[in-house]
Amino acid sequence: MKRINIYQILIFLHISTLYCFAQNSTFKWFGEFCTCWGSYDSTQISKEQLENTYNYLWWSYGLVTRATAWKESEISSLNIDSLKSEFDRKLKILKSNSFIDNPYWEKIRQERILEIQSIYELKKITILAYENPNKLKNHEPGYNLCKYYADALITGNHQVMIAWKKLFESRKNSTSKKNHIDFYNKYNSSDSLKYGKLELMMFGWWNCANSLIPYVKDEGYMSAEFAKTFKNVDCECDEP
Repeated sequence: MKRINIYQILIFLHISTLYCFAQNSTFKWFGEFCTCWGSYDSTQISKEQLENTYNYLWWSYGLVTRATAWKESEISSLNIDSLKSEFDRKLKILKSNSFIDNPYWEKIRQERILEIQSIYELKKITILAYENPNKLKNHEPGYNLCKYYADALITGNHQVMIAWKKLFESRKNSTSKKNHIDFYNKYNSSDSLKYGKLELMMFGWWNCANSLIPYVKDEGYMSAEFAKTFKNVDCECDEP
């Protein structure tokens, strides 16, 4: 009869124990063109960690509370309390929730925190600036790098009209004929200063300052990093 070494028995028992305690689960997620299913050991990572990483680190929608107005009548609906409430809730998620625990996702978590803090500061100052344009001076680096639009809004009157027309001239090659007609109708109307302030705030100041936000860039790595969490991954993809 074949003799079994005591070490072989111990190894067998160890592997059997791991097999018994491992619990295979499946997680489904959606990429840009693919729907994927990954199998994972729920004793090593939780569904909550996967969902949090997917929803708040991989995909993020920043802050959806509006900070700019298309019409003068919309300015009163811009609400700093709503903005603060959304910011506090989402910042708490990023700071307190459990995510995939590795250096890559921890780096993304820190970047998301900086991103949302930067968005909040810009939106808060922009909302306040509709009533008091001098508030724009409090935003850095926005005021330093978007000073032309900020100073025009602060000075008001004729300077708004000059900056608004210059802004239109810089964008007119990428806009339609209808947009050209719309601009000149507004520019020559009795409410031209109101229109100028609205468009200078949105397309001048906001677009310039928003471009300075340190938004987290995916560059295609997040999908691969997320997939590494699973033992097996199957995807169904549409043609791009």
